[in-house]
Amino acid sequence: MSNRPYDIKEFPTQVKQAAEGAVRVLRSQARRPDRVGEVTHRTWELVHGGVGVAARSLSRLERATQPPARTIKRAPARRRNTTKTTDPS
Repeated sequence: MSNRPYDIKEFPTQVKQAAEGAVRVLRSQARRPDRVGEVTHRTWELVHGGVGVAARSLSRLERATQPPARTIKRAPARRRNTTKTTDPS
């Protein structure tokens, strides 16, 4: 019997763990004292700067696309007729 619902729920966690593992490997590679380390370090700097620019742009976009505040227009309360009307028929 397959654990398909469990597998689907665990997929984002597995992707996150794989991404974190890749980041750890690339960070250790960036610490190398050779040419590969220099290139990896420079790549990290470029990615980091790009992520910062993207975050600021998305933040501005979020503020710009915020819907305007709505004022609540209340309808006047209906008056109830307190006098009973009797049907003469």
